[in-house]
Amino acid sequence: MSYYLETHNRGEYPRKLSRLSHFIEQIVLPQNVEYASQRTGAWFPIYLNPIDNSYVPEAIKGLYDTFKNCYDTIKKKDKQKVPIFLDCGSGFGMVGAIANIVGFDVYNVEIIEEAHEKAQEYGKHLVSEGIIKSERMHYINGSYYLPSYHDLATKGLTELFKSQDAGAETLININHALDLQKQKTIPFASSVPYTEEDYLDYDLIYCYPSDPLFNFAFPKQMNDLMKPGSYLVMPRMMPVVVKALYEGGFSKFKPVSENYDIFLVLQKTP
Repeated sequence: MSYYLETHNRGEYPRKLSRLSHFIEQIVLPQNVEYASQRTGAWFPIYLNPIDNSYVPEAIKGLYDTFKNCYDTIKKKDKQKVPIFLDCGSGFGMVGAIANIVGFDVYNVEIIEEAHEKAQEYGKHLVSEGIIKSERMHYINGSYYLPSYHDLATKGLTELFKSQDAGAETLININHALDLQKQKTIPFASSVPYTEEDYLDYDLIYCYPSDPLFNFAFPKQMNDLMKPGSYLVMPRMMPVVVKALYEGGFSKFKPVSENYDIFLVLQKTP
C-alpha cells in the first residue's frame, strides 16, 4: 500500500483509493516509464514528477478530493442521478479509476491505441480486485474533439506554423498527421450523450492536456457544448485557456483540495 495514503489518510480516504495508489506506484509507472521521456512526449500524467519520473501520491488525493467535492454537490441536487465523468486524454485510465471510486459513471477517451489497450487491461485487473466497478467504466479509442472543432484547431495550428515560416514539407507532414487524427474523432462523436438541448451530457469533464490542438479547439468546444451547471477540472497554469473559458460563461467553483493545489474547478453558468 502506498506509504503516503497509508500513513496520512487517518481514515479519511477509502481503502480502494490506497489500493489504487499502490497499483499505480508499483505496476503502472514502472511498466510505462518509457512513455514519459522528453523525446516521445507521449505521456505526462498528473501523478508523475517529470523531473525524475517519480510517483506523486499527493495528486491522487487531490484528484479524489476534487472529484468528490463535485460529486457530492451534484448528488445533493439529485440523489437518484449517477453523474457522468469524461476524461479527455485518459492515458492508462488511472484518473478515471479515481472518479469511478468516487461514484461516477466514467468515460475514458484516449487517442493512442496502445495506451487505450493497456487502460482496458489495467481496468480488468482493478475490477477483479474489487477496486472499481466494471459497469461504470468505459473506454473509447479516439480523439476527444468533435469533428468541427478539430477542423477549427487544424486551421489555427496551420496558420501558426505558416506565420513561423515553416517549410512546405513540414506543413505537408503536419496536415497529414492532422488528417489521420481527424479520423479518430469518429469514435468519440458516435458515443457522445447529449441533453435535449444538444449539450454534452457529462456532469464533470477532466482534462490534463498535452496535445497541440488544445488552445485552438478545447475552450471553444467547452464553451459551446458543456451543459449549464456541469464542472470542468483542469490545471490552473493555462491562463490563455482559462481566460477564454471565463469569457465563454464559466466561473470558478469552490476551493479545491489543499493536498495538491494545481487544479482549477470551473462551472458552466447554470
